[in-house]
Formats: sequence, structure tokens, C-alpha cells
Amino acid sequence: MRDARQPTRHPEHGRKELTGTGRIEAANVDGQLPVLVMSGEHDLSTAPELRARLHELGEADAVIVDMDQTTFVDSSILGVLVGGLRRARERNAPFGLVLGDHAHPAIRRIFELTGLHDVFPIFASRAEAQAGLSGQATAS
Repeated sequence: MRDARQPTRHPEHGRKELTGTGRIEAANVDGQLPVLVMSGEHDLSTAPELRARLHELGEADAVIVDMDQTTFVDSSILGVLVGGLRRARERNAPFGLVLGDHAHPAIRRIFELTGLHDVFPIFASRAEAQAGLSGQATAS
């Protein structure tokens, strides 16, 4: 029987390391708003890159983050996205996410469970995000 005063220790076997297998790429087209495309799994190990990429877009008229190819995010990624949204709002720049038909169900679910689906403008496609946020960017 385990002594209740001893902390529970997780076995090393089966312990998942930080994955960081995700990629973040810019998909910018002349005359359109900048898009960051996230794919794969994102956690604490990819959060600094996402933060840096969002900071690079600091003067953009609007920011679109396409998460259609993302399969996992943890709370650190959600925190970076919320920080990016906050900074965009401080300068009156629209900020939106793409979670279309191809988005992983777990990604949709995390936004629902955390209530962030009510915080972020979420679009079904990049084209929809471009159209929706372009009008807001010119009005700002």
C-alpha cells in the first residue's frame, strides 16, 4: 500500500515527451492579409516560435492563423494565441483563426471546452477569413 504522504510518481515507461513535431509557416500572398499556417502537434516546445511569428506580424493590418492541419495543441499554444489576439486588439487589428471542415476534431473540441470559440473569430476557410477580416482591417 502506498504511503499517502509520498507524492505519486508517474512511471517513466509510457511518459510522453514534448513533441514539437508541428510546423509553422507563413503563407503570404501579395495583396492579401498575412497567414500563419500551423500543422501537426504543438506544445510548449513550439510556443516560442509561434510567439515570435506573431510578433513579426506586429504591424500587419490583420492576422490569420490557419489551424486546419493542426492535430494537437496544449495550453501554452492557447496562451500564445490569446496573447496574439490581445496585442492585435490593442492596435485595432483583426485576428482570426481558420478551423474548417478539415480541422482535427480535438482542435475544435479544445476551443469549445475552453470557451475560446466565443473569444476568437473562427472561419471555415482562408478565403472566408481573408474576406471577413479584410473589411475590418480597412475600417480600423
